[in-house]
Amino acid sequence: SRATFTTLAPLLDHADDTTLRGKSEDGSNSTMHHSMNAIKECTREILSVICDTLDYPLIIFIDDLQWGDEASINMLSFLLSSTQLRKIMYICAYRSNEVHADHSFKSLMENVTKTRSGNDGRMSSLKTAETIYLFSLSPEDIASFIAGCVKKEDIDDVAELAEVVYQTTMGNIYFVKQALEELVRKNILFYDVMCFEWTWVVSKLDKLAITSMSNSMSHDVVETMKGEIRDLSVDVQNLLVIMALACIPNTLDVSILKALMDNNEVSFQESTIRDLLKEASDEGMLLFSVESGNHVFAHDMIRQASQEFVAEKDRGDLLLHISNVLLNQAWGPETEWCRYVAMDIRNSLDAPDNETTRGDLAKLNLAVAKLARERGSLGKENELLQKGLECLESSGMMWKDYRLTHELYNAVIVSFHSLGSYNEANIAIGEVLKRARSLEDKLTAFLYHILCQCDQTRDYSIATEEGVRILNIYGYGIPSSPTKIYMMKEEVKLKMALRKCSYSCLNDLQVTNEPIFSLFGHVMKYALFSSKERLLRIIAWKAIQFALKKGVDRYFP
Repeated sequence: SRATFTTLAPLLDHADDTTLRGKSEDGSNSTMHHSMNAIKECTREILSVICDTLDYPLIIFIDDLQWGDEASINMLSFLLSSTQLRKIMYICAYRSNEVHADHSFKSLMENVTKTRSGNDGRMSSLKTAETIYLFSLSPEDIASFIAGCVKKEDIDDVAELAEVVYQTTMGNIYFVKQALEELVRKNILFYDVMCFEWTWVVSKLDKLAITSMSNSMSHDVVETMKGEIRDLSVDVQNLLVIMALACIPNTLDVSILKALMDNNEVSFQESTIRDLLKEASDEGMLLFSVESGNHVFAHDMIRQASQEFVAEKDRGDLLLHISNVLLNQAWGPETEWCRYVAMDIRNSLDAPDNETTRGDLAKLNLAVAKLARERGSLGKENELLQKGLECLESSGMMWKDYRLTHELYNAVIVSFHSLGSYNEANIAIGEVLKRARSLEDKLTAFLYHILCQCDQTRDYSIATEEGVRILNIYGYGIPSSPTKIYMMKEEVKLKMALRKCSYSCLNDLQVTNEPIFSLFGHVMKYALFSSKERLLRIIAWKAIQFALKKGVDRYFP
């Protein structure tokens, strides 16, 4: 996100949205659509610049990669395999029990290890990627940790306590902390105010501790946390469940959480919500960030336990309620996340049988996909667009609702092209060219047909010929090899259209929205790159004559 980049490099904070996105002719922001390859290159360049300015290596720590999405894994693979980045170290943490053989991160590790080992003849001077396995702590480490907690200098003083705790936790440091807290709650471990030191009841440790802790603590962290959540008040339980299911970010507004907690039976005051947040924080479930002024889950396992706490039969209705509430929030910059979360929830639920509802869901996916593209989240955009098409397909409204289907397919074409998925883009292009009712409706498909062709082959000459063929479909009558006589005739036509005015008169033309200018621009670029000067001039003259009739837009070449 933008906030992440400005935190890493404060100078980027001076680049406002206008600088990043550009301005259209009418002064509004216009998004600069880059392909994923361009985004990867830019990310590598900015990291390279940062590394070159530092006197010490840059260390980037990335946690929980077992949950990394495909776009993130692809970006990371690109950066780890880059030969241009120096003075940089990546530390990637993941849970090995959640990264199976066909997991995308598993493939990334294998590819990067092979590449950096020099087996392919490249990068042999770089150090091999190393894998460090983290195991549970030893009994001695647990004893040392407990000794520090109870202010004992000699670990022999806590031998009995450490032995019981280790038998229960098997060295899992998270369970060790939970075990000590459980012993304190059972008054087996307590602070003696008379002796000013921590002490424990040995007999109870022998008989009660193992039984008590084994029954109350599962060796599965999530089950342990679910047990602790059951001991909380019902309102706090509901609060944690809703925060977990709604994937609440750090920018949570209490008013949104209030709306999520309200239902037909009860309505909360914002002050009550704040009290519930404080209670959950006091119980160790949430942490209060002084910097952001918000509450967040103290651990991702607490979030997971909260997600699983709700009964399966009630989950669907609760998720639907959450998505409805989030969609009804004001669509402003501070609540954009609401729409992403709401659509993720809606798309995860079983599609409704009602055709109208499915059509509305397709429209929502399209609307949120547009927002995702504006924010540079191209993978998310593509995911939402395909969900939109699935909704139309399952409802039987594909191409029956012509305008919605056409708009979705055009957006899918642009999305696949931006991601570099040219084969998928060509399939969508073929569908539009087959189904579109007019040449105007086919324009985006024709444009991206030549863009995909050129990006795949890098043959500008063929792309120019294909572009001229498409322009001729729209009635421009451009020969593939203009003769001198033809050039003279077209120049006369241009002068007549200009009425003896200079090209500066184009600045006075009305601003309009004509997608054909984008086609003109790309074909002219390909003609320039393939050294077809005459063809380039003819296309430019045709574009000028069209502009004199219709006006210009920001894609005017």
